[in-house]
Amino acid sequence: MGEPAPLPQPTKVCRTCNRELPATRDYFGDNVGYRKPDGGRYLRGQCRRCCSRLGKERDSRARDVAREVKAAAGPAKWVPRVVGGDGPEGGFTEHPDDGYRFVCVPDSHGYLIDEEAASAALAFVRYYRPVRIFMLGDHVDFAAISRFDKPPSDIDRIGEDVAACVKLLKAVRESAPGARITYLKGNHEARFARFLWKHQEVAALFKAEGMDLPHLLKLGEVNIEWEESGSIMVTPALMVKHGHMVRARAGYTATGELERNGISGISGHTHRLGQIYKRNRTGMMTWVESGCLCKYDPDYMDGQLSDWAQGLSFGTVSLKGRGFTVHTAPIIKGRVKTLAGDIGE
Repeated sequence: MGEPAPLPQPTKVCRTCNRELPATRDYFGDNVGYRKPDGGRYLRGQCRRCCSRLGKERDSRARDVAREVKAAAGPAKWVPRVVGGDGPEGGFTEHPDDGYRFVCVPDSHGYLIDEEAASAALAFVRYYRPVRIFMLGDHVDFAAISRFDKPPSDIDRIGEDVAACVKLLKAVRESAPGARITYLKGNHEARFARFLWKHQEVAALFKAEGMDLPHLLKLGEVNIEWEESGSIMVTPALMVKHGHMVRARAGYTATGELERNGISGISGHTHRLGQIYKRNRTGMMTWVESGCLCKYDPDYMDGQLSDWAQGLSFGTVSLKGRGFTVHTAPIIKGRVKTLAGDIGE
């Protein structure tokens, strides 16, 4: 009698490429997640070739994400002055997810800053550890060089105004030493340019000394970028700007900005806190008014009750597509109110 016919070798179909291959470790490898009753391991559902290819694709995507994070939160581009011998201060902080966190710091208005609200905002920055920070503008007031009628005391406060802004910028950098920080020009910063247009002799002096507003505010010393346009595209679907539109109530300006720009965004300027949503055929859009960090009762309010709201906005940006999240947080009695609890000094 001849030898018995060999038993057919068991086969297994790869769930990715649908190839039928011998069901052995040479072709499929061990599945480390499960064990058989006898202590052995099951085989993977994907063949070795597909596992290797998918692993390389994951590694490639991870490298792409790392490059995107570095590009989004890399060293500041505007560095007129370097502090220290190791190059520009700043850099980036990479997070384990596939995106990065950001915080928008709204209008503080120089000497009109509310120190308690500002301290709460800085405490939130330290808690949230953002990769990017957007200073939304109007962090100086420049009442002394405005076109409005002003008391003589405002002239004496111009130095105090600049000093308060410089102090805030330094505190923001200390609270987020690795973040990329961008200062967006607001309408109160624009007062400085209009003043120089009217006083060409002062403009010539500033030019001769190599000075401009970013130098006056010492942005180079704390490695903060200056955005002259007052707005920046964070992603193709999200913009951040100071804003110039003002409507009657919280949320009204956000509606106007969303209608005008046609994409989601974040703005300051109104000193109000609000968020609105709009859905169209392209999807859901949102716009945020970020509140303020200034006092509720400046001199020019003359006893009126402002409808302002101290607060800030924050969120995340995805690096895999156009996705993002945006949230608002009011500041009440020196505490930032968030779902994580009250945050403050």
